[in-house]
Amino acid sequence: MKKSHSLALALLVGTHIVLAQQPKPKQPIVPDTLSPVVVKANASKVYTKPNEPDLNQFRSTDQLAGSPGSSMMMKIDTRYEGVKGSAYFLPNWEEGVLVMSYGDTLRNTYLKLDVLNKQVRMLRPKGDSIVIDYNQLKGFFLRNPDGGQWMAFKKVQQLKTGLGVLPDSYLLAYSEGTASLYKHYSRRILKADFKDPYSTGRPYDSVVDNSEWFYQRDKGNYERLKLNKKSVINALNDQRDEVKTFIDQNNLNCETPDQVLRVFGYYNTLKKGGQ
Repeated sequence: MKKSHSLALALLVGTHIVLAQQPKPKQPIVPDTLSPVVVKANASKVYTKPNEPDLNQFRSTDQLAGSPGSSMMMKIDTRYEGVKGSAYFLPNWEEGVLVMSYGDTLRNTYLKLDVLNKQVRMLRPKGDSIVIDYNQLKGFFLRNPDGGQWMAFKKVQQLKTGLGVLPDSYLLAYSEGTASLYKHYSRRILKADFKDPYSTGRPYDSVVDNSEWFYQRDKGNYERLKLNKKSVINALNDQRDEVKTFIDQNNLNCETPDQVLRVFGYYNTLKKGGQ
């Protein structure tokens, strides 16, 4: 009995020594939070707001946007510069005349032709504008701001252009007769291209001119016309020899509208004289 009592006493003393050597448990750490926290009364420290960040730990502020491949935050690309170019045939409101499909003519109006969207806009007295319904319009006139002459536009449906068939469009008449010469003013948007490795580096959308010339003979179909000698001669092929001689004698290359107008005018005199 004495030995067992002594052994128990030794174990008890040993246990006390082991417990005395262990470090005391630390106070629990209260996490940072944006809202007040509830802690026990005997807590040594209470956090009611997050610690201020140390910006010195970043090599530069670019790291705040994350590194390549990081999902931390996306950088905002500020290179895009918007749209360059105009959608309109003329930049300002010009005096115009609307020829309506039901026979009326509206004068003393101010118009703009939106060649990008194939729309005619009319300025209203209160300062806003409206789009004229295509189905109510037969054609319209715009006064040229340079020379004061009237420019005549006619409505055309199902026009076959280089970009496909247009259900609704307008043609500017340069001359009309047995052979008529027209221009279809058209524009399209070329989107910005600067993000891909093989991009062109263009940081803006661009309004690109896509206008084409057309001719019409004997009130037939509208055919596309290139401004060169061969195309003009082929367009007026029923008087090929006479037209070719006129072009050669006047040293015309038919690469400008004025020269093509001269040839069409000569052709029309031939057709008129042959009647």
